[in-house]
Formats: sequence, C-alpha cells, structure tokens
Amino acid sequence: MKEENQKTTEIRDNIVFDPEIRLFERKFIDCYVDTGIVRGRSSVLSHILAYLLIHESLTQSDFKTLSNLYFENHKKKGISSGLISKILSELVERKIGITCSKVLGAKNKFIYQINSDVEKLVLNSFQLAVINSRHTISFLSEKIECFQTMEISPFSKTKLSSYRPNPSFAFSRLEKLIDCHKQDVKNISALLKLPVSKPKKVQQQKRKNIHFSGDFCTFISEIIQYLANSLQYMNLKSDYRVLFIFFILYEELTQESLREITLHFESVNHDSKIFTGMSAGAISLGLNYLLELGVISRFKKPNERRYYYQMESVSYSHFYFLRESIQSYFKWIPTMEDWLKELSERAPQLQARSGYNRMVKIITQFLNLKEFLSSSLEFLNNELET
Repeated sequence: MKEENQKTTEIRDNIVFDPEIRLFERKFIDCYVDTGIVRGRSSVLSHILAYLLIHESLTQSDFKTLSNLYFENHKKKGISSGLISKILSELVERKIGITCSKVLGAKNKFIYQINSDVEKLVLNSFQLAVINSRHTISFLSEKIECFQTMEISPFSKTKLSSYRPNPSFAFSRLEKLIDCHKQDVKNISALLKLPVSKPKKVQQQKRKNIHFSGDFCTFISEIIQYLANSLQYMNLKSDYRVLFIFFILYEELTQESLREITLHFESVNHDSKIFTGMSAGAISLGLNYLLELGVISRFKKPNERRYYYQMESVSYSHFYFLRESIQSYFKWIPTMEDWLKELSERAPQLQARSGYNRMVKIITQFLNLKEFLSSSLEFLNNELET
C-alpha cells in the first residue's frame, strides 16, 4: 500500500444495523449487484462497493462480518478474506475515491473509506473516464503509428500462426476504438461542462507491406495488457476481460483457437498474470457470459460442426456496458422510491434504530442521480443508434 494512503484513522463502532434496517440494506445490495451484472461487474465486487457506499468506512474484518451476515440465509460463509483484501487493494489503486488509512492504535489494521457524497463519486468516475479515454487515445495512436513503420508479411491463416491477429484487421479495429474514446471525451466533457482539449494529431505514415517481424506478437501483447488494465474494462472479471479484448483484435475465433491464443500469450508473457488461468472450461464460461451480455455473436460455417464467435461492432460493445448499467438503474427507481416512502412512513418506529439514517441517505442520493444519468443515457443511446 502506498505511504500517502496510510494515514491514521479511528475505527467506527457498530457496523451491524438493526435487523429491521438490515432488510433494507439487503435490498439495496441486491439492487446494486443487479445493476453491476449488466456491465460485467462481478457480484463480489458489487457487494464490497455496496457495503462501502452504505457504511462509508470499513475494515477488512468489517467486510467479512457483513458478508457473512448477508450470506447466512444462503448457507454460505460469505466472501473470503483473501478475495476481500485483493479487491480492496485494486480499488485503492484505481484512485476512484476509495482511500486506505491505518487504524489508530492497531497494528497492521487498515480502514477503507469512500466519498460519502454519491453524486460527487459518480461525477468523479465520469471525470476519470475522460482521463482514461485521453490516455487510451494517446497510447493506441502511438502504437498505430509504430505499427505503420513495422515490417509485416501478408497474413496467412495457418495453424502455426493462429495466435497472430490479422494486422490490418486488428489495427482498423483499434482505430475504431480510438474513435469511441474520442466520443467519450466529447460527450462526457459536455455533460460535466469540462473544457475539451484538442486531441494530439498523429502523423500518418504509409504502411509498408514487407516481411513479418517476429516482435509483432510482443507488440500486440503490450496492447492487450494495456487495455486489460484500463479503467474501461476493470469491472469485467479478468478472464472475461482478456477474451473481450481478443474479440476486438481478432476477426473470428473458435473455442479451440482461443485456447491456443491464450496458451501462446501466456508462454511469451511470463511476468504477466492476465493470461494465466485460462483453462478450456474458463474460456467456455467466458464465451457464454459475453454471449449473454450481447457483445459477441456466434455462428456456424457450412459443413462445420464447431461454432465461430465474433464481435460485430467495436463501438456497440464499447458503449453497451454503461448504457445497460444506467438502464438497469432506471429499472430500480420505482422500487427505491417505495423503500424511501416506507422508511419515511415508519420513521416514528425506526428512526432511532441503528442504520436508519444511513439507509435513508444512500437511497436518497441514488434517487438524486436521475437527472444526470438521464442525460448520460441520452448520449449513449445516440451513439448506439449511429
């Protein structure tokens, strides 16, 4: 953990709400998990974020306690301590408004805190999206400029070269991805009323069709690793994230060719963890997951039994996750309004109970996002229709 994050904080007392209030806490967590699923966010990550949004500051043991309470009716032990620690470290590293501090008077104990104003937190995440998009535009533009000076042989689909994407196809898709990020910068900046800086112009050079350079796969793996660690896809489970990026770069893939590709990239990237653990079973699950999300499609070729998979539109897949997440939020608005109404009507009985004020606050803040997210949804629908 970075030293600047290790401030000292007093730990809060009771984190377990009154049983009556916990019913509303559980409903809110279910809602938050549901809105996250459609954007590829894992349920475990959604649980941890929801606990933090509700309670504002928690230790790792607090997360474990809350997780055990939530899953007690499912006869599960809750989220493991190791997974909680891993996700919290990643969230702090993302710099999205979650900080880590040392607990006063406790050795090797940390408390995790989040901005208590949900609206500011959402606005901050959109600002980070603009910064991320600008970095991605710059990185991919430099890679494309570099690629245009590389020595590339005519592409041939042989078994030996099945792990290599078609260079022309891969970089035309990356150019489309750059266009998507440029639209993100333009639209989000307009929503947040931010100044839009002019994108850096990359000098176009004539592409050479000479002979294949052996460094091309290393070159591609750098792009995959950059995108896999980008905020854009951070909510996706790491296995699914890599598969998603493969579909940006490769024209069409089978389950078998995906296995070959991941084994190859794992063999040439010993220091990277993003290509590890991609078993045939994990790839099958990932394909089904991406099919359910609607970002890839599958088809059969004449006289062949196996399925082929492809991403038909980079722009659709790029804007899809956020659009679906916001639509899911609007689906929950009537329900959240009912919760708030019930809590208000039962205030004489519940107001003094542990957790009442926090649940009223978090539900109210989420309902206050309607206007901003409605504008966001409008520009996303426009992008997906064009």
